[in-house]
Amino acid sequence: MPVSDTWIVTDTESGGVRARLQGRWTAGALDTRANWRAATQALAAVAPGAAWDLHALEGFDHLGALALWQHWGRQWPTELHARAEQRALIERVAAFPPVLPPAAREGWARRIDALGLMVIQALVQVRDFVALSGQLLLDGLRQFGAQTFIVNILGLAL
Repeated sequence: MPVSDTWIVTDTESGGVRARLQGRWTAGALDTRANWRAATQALAAVAPGAAWDLHALEGFDHLGALALWQHWGRQWPTELHARAEQRALIERVAAFPPVLPPAAREGWARRIDALGLMVIQALVQVRDFVALSGQLLLDGLRQFGAQTFIVNILGLAL
């Protein structure tokens, strides 16, 4: 069951939208998948460029600050109303570099696929080398006046 029925209340004020966060934005409140999904969907529903108000929050910790910071695109919003400790917590989260997702593990299927691609690339290289060698041979024969032999060689190939 969600900790908060409404995570964000949006008010339309003169000249823009204000998003007021309410409830608890803590690791304890966002511990289940349903709560996390509800909070992130509430963040996604806020119009871009909205003013943010954090004064009504009952609880706010590093996980709530990280969710906001990532939603804001790792940039400060144009207008933020927050208490000093809330702003300090967001500044602390903002100081850390973004965490890159771990690289996908190589499975047998990917390895076999990669091997197949390398074999195909090698065969293309061999084909191109044979074509280049043959063209160089024909050009060398032409240079020495063996035009009739070239016609006969091409005729045998057909």
